[in-house]
Amino acid sequence: DALLRKHRKELVHDAYFQAPSTRALGKDVMVHRGLFDNHAGIPENSLAAIDRAYEHGYRNLELDVEVSADGVPVLMHDFSIGRMTDDPQNRLVSQVPFAQLREMPLVIRNPVDGNFIKTDQSIAAVEQALEHALQKPEAMSVALDCKEDTGEAVAMLLMRRPDLRQGAAIKLYAKYYTGGFDQFLSNLYKHYQINPLHSQDAPRRAALDRLLAKINVVPVFSQGMLADAQLRDFFPGKDDGPEGLADT
Repeated sequence: DALLRKHRKELVHDAYFQAPSTRALGKDVMVHRGLFDNHAGIPENSLAAIDRAYEHGYRNLELDVEVSADGVPVLMHDFSIGRMTDDPQNRLVSQVPFAQLREMPLVIRNPVDGNFIKTDQSIAAVEQALEHALQKPEAMSVALDCKEDTGEAVAMLLMRRPDLRQGAAIKLYAKYYTGGFDQFLSNLYKHYQINPLHSQDAPRRAALDRLLAKINVVPVFSQGMLADAQLRDFFPGKDDGPEGLADT
């Protein structure tokens, strides 16, 4: 906070620091990976980072998602767990069952020499993190940053837990879905073993479509993709212009 305030003239409008909350100039500040603090022993993408964000007045978070070997979406930025845990094999998140992941303490690692300290936080399931954020006196909103196809596991979670939908949004990267939202939907049909063409599965397709329509999805485009009208036509919000979409 002190460093940000020192350089605030170059970084951000004064109104963001003068406002009684983070809502200033008609916009909200979103904290990335939670409001983590390595010096205070609060690791990124942890329940403690969610708590610290709330305590500092933030109500909007972006948290990173990977998926365990048994299909459980968890909070983790990297594809592998070596940086954030003491796993000597630096295994991929997708290689480790959730029962093992949730027992692993998160660490804060020195990027220079690799030494680390263990924290009292462990790898959290996305379901647990959303419950934690939404039970606050003022419910928080969480954007779930889903690389590759991890958004599909989150969509399945939100369809199973309708009480978590209002406070969550799935960020889908267009570069992973060159077939657009139809590709995302088709992949979900495969997860649920729904035939996209057979008439007998029409009721199940319609039910899935209705559930998916209740989930907040934010397409993320690179600058080049924003100029590709054909690709943008695949995604919701295509008529809103670039300002209506998240870009990266």
